Amino acid sequence: MDKCGICQVLPSKYKCSTCRLPYCSLPCYKSHKEIPCQPVQPTPQPEPEFESNAIGMNNQVEDEDEDESTRLTDEQLQQLGHSDQVRSFLKYPQIRQLITKIDTSSRPDKLLEMIRNEDSVFEEFVQSLLHTTGTHPDSL
Repeated sequence: MDKCGICQVLPSKYKCSTCRLPYCSLPCYKSHKEIPCQPVQPTPQPEPEFESNAIGMNNQVEDEDEDESTRLTDEQLQQLGHSDQVRSFLKYPQIRQLITKIDTSSRPDKLLEMIRNEDSVFEEFVQSLLHTTGTHPDSL
């Protein structure tokens, strides 16, 4: 585990959402934020190739049924719109960029799973979405 990029003593538990500098605590985070940091420019990486599921990919009727079962209700969408926690996550350009990348992906389900496993801040965002909507994690 990386050491805190601020105090250089404790192991880091978090990363700055702007510059990805590891930090260990709120005091270190506040110290870091006293001087504005610059966003990390991600290196373009090709989207991973995933094997297609012949049944799910070739049967549009099955895909439409799946979309209906995972679609949020109007009430759940309103809950998201009124959530301060969700809004706070959406202030970060990295979160918005990842959402766009997932939304435009040919395999959004696989990409979502991969990003959730690799990016702890994005995983926190997803958990806040699930909590706000009362959605069970297995439905994702």
